[in-house]
Amino acid sequence: MHNSSVRRQKPVRMIHLNFDRLRATRHSLILPPWFVTELAPLLSRGQGAVPASPDVVLSVARGFDCAQFLVSIRGDEYLTGGVAWGSRDRRSLYAFLVGYYEKSKGSSFPGNRPMPSGLPCVGTVGSPGFAHVPRLLQAQLLAWSRRLAAAIINHALSLG
Repeated sequence: MHNSSVRRQKPVRMIHLNFDRLRATRHSLILPPWFVTELAPLLSRGQGAVPASPDVVLSVARGFDCAQFLVSIRGDEYLTGGVAWGSRDRRSLYAFLVGYYEKSKGSSFPGNRPMPSGLPCVGTVGSPGFAHVPRLLQAQLLAWSRRLAAAIINHALSLG
């Protein structure tokens, strides 16, 4: 039996540029409505503990059509990232992420890799402590960062 009150949600398509692995991958995900609802107050404030995971603290700074974010767990930085949903601030966001990569890794960003042309695009750089967490937690944080990026876009577009 089909429930007509349940609306099918359109998948969010994005490119994820993982600076640590120097790889860009395409993703399609359906963002649970509760995820956006839970994070909306935190995204409005720009900082705070994630409601479902109080040990995880999120900081978000928004530009015109992009945002930077930092994910910390129990006071330790684990992941810095950014999301661009328009072309205006995309290059400056990419430059920030390259600079963060070089500062946190103590080396130049390898090669001349351009930012993927598709939008929206999320980029992530693991903080020094990220390399020491189990691979499963790394994968979970990266997947969560894509959902976070989609929630940031949804929140920004809802504000107009």
